[in-house]
Amino acid sequence: MRRIADGTVYIDLLEQYVFNAIKERLANFHTLSDYTNNEVKPKVHENNLQIAKIEQEISELLLKVAYATPALMEYINQRVQQLDEQCKKLQQENLTTLQAVKADKFNTVYDHVRNWENTSFEDKQSVVDILVNVMYISNNEIKITWNL
Repeated sequence: MRRIADGTVYIDLLEQYVFNAIKERLANFHTLSDYTNNEVKPKVHENNLQIAKIEQEISELLLKVAYATPALMEYINQRVQQLDEQCKKLQQENLTTLQAVKADKFNTVYDHVRNWENTSFEDKQSVVDILVNVMYISNNEIKITWNL
C-alpha cells in the first residue's frame, strides 16, 4: 500500500510505482505467460458455433415430438442422444483447451520486468493483466490486489 501526498496521481509516478510493485512481486519468478493464444481462440469459437448448431437441431427435433409416430419418436430419441454426445464432446474439448491455456498462463512472458524500459505498451499491459486483479487509487493511497 502506498500513500499519495496531495491526492494527485501522476501517470509516470504511477507507472514507476506499479513497475516497482511488480518487480517485488516477481522476485521469485523467472517467467510468466501471456495466455493469449491465437490458435486456441478460433478452435474454441468454432466449437461454440458447432454447439449452437447442435442445440438448434435438438430444439427442432423436440418440436416434432408432439406429432411423432412411434417410429419417428425412436429416430428422434436416437438422434438427440447422438447430438447430445457430440455436444458434450465439444464442451469437454473446450474445457480441456481452456484449462491447458490457463495452466500455461505463467510460463512464457520472458524478462519483461528486466527490460521494462524497452518493453512495448502492449506487453506491459499484458504483464499487468496477468498479475494484477484490481488496483485501487483513492483516499491518498494505492492498493494492488494480485492474481498471484
